[in-house]
Amino acid sequence: MEQYRHDYELLFKTFARLGQQLPEDVAQEIVASTYIFEYEKGKPILQYKEVCEHVYFLVEGLAMTKFEMYGDERVRWFMQEGDIFISVRSFFEQKPSKHAIVALEPTRCIALPKRALDELGARHPDFYEIRRKLTEYYYIETEEKSDIIFMSAVERCRHLYLTQPRLFARVNDYHLAWYLGMTEVTFSKAKKDMLKKFGT
Repeated sequence: MEQYRHDYELLFKTFARLGQQLPEDVAQEIVASTYIFEYEKGKPILQYKEVCEHVYFLVEGLAMTKFEMYGDERVRWFMQEGDIFISVRSFFEQKPSKHAIVALEPTRCIALPKRALDELGARHPDFYEIRRKLTEYYYIETEEKSDIIFMSAVERCRHLYLTQPRLFARVNDYHLAWYLGMTEVTFSKAKKDMLKKFGT
């Protein structure tokens, strides 16, 4: 695990930002319970109808979650360095996923199996508290992301630009349009108008 020391340092720094400094023995148990997965650009991290058996911490790279609706694919969200992600219903119920997760760049993740997550939470109150705070954080994130459906095209584009500016440099317009629920033509015009009004 020495070669991945920096990866785990990033993971524990993320936990610390949640206000939870883990004891050394708990940290070492997490390291022993996890795996390092690497994905080439365009490769699936999770496929449709596959059971999500791990919680992932993205160390390096970029990924997106997508789903199918009425025969079309749409983007649910993008994950960057420092993000923790799962296919929610599939993970908690251990049922086939309605979502797929794909690497958009060469991507490396720390993966913790669900069974290990449950066992760590049962044995260590400090780790259970992290799990609780992460759940709260993603509930808030989900609520904020759902607000975009009430915005105009330009407002949606601006909101994403202000809250996640790095995505505009890393994600192609096609996938950004997917996420914002626009055609590429509409997104291109909204992006142009937004940048003209609010600057680059």
